[in-house]
Amino acid sequence: MMKNKYSILLALLALIVVCSSCNREDPLLKEAREFALKQDEVGVYEKDKTKPIFVYDEDKHQLAANPMQFMCRIQTDDQAKMLQMTLDKQPTLSATCKLSVKSKGVPSIGSQCQVEVLKIDGDKVWLLDHESYMSFIFYYPQQ
Repeated sequence: MMKNKYSILLALLALIVVCSSCNREDPLLKEAREFALKQDEVGVYEKDKTKPIFVYDEDKHQLAANPMQFMCRIQTDDQAKMLQMTLDKQPTLSATCKLSVKSKGVPSIGSQCQVEVLKIDGDKVWLLDHESYMSFIFYYPQQ
């Protein structure tokens, strides 16, 4: 009888330890999320860089979007630099979407990734790639 009580107690203790470790968020992911949410301009950001990879500047770039196709684009007036981002579906808070990226004259970003929708505010959507910790602010004017 005592053996059974100890076995049950030990099993419960093991379950508590396992469950408590499941609730811990990856500290690097948490840091990347916090970093992403501090950014404000449409473009691409890398957590460990002091400068963004490529962001919209009203004086230097054109900004366009096709909300029906879940696409936005930043380009210089001479089209020497271009960044086009397309989502596979309408972004909704906390959803996971596939992001396709095309670029020209911009440091390598990769062509596709899975992103989490962190925030939607006005015409902007904050996205985070959990693998690279790269973040994106997507221009998405609602009609």
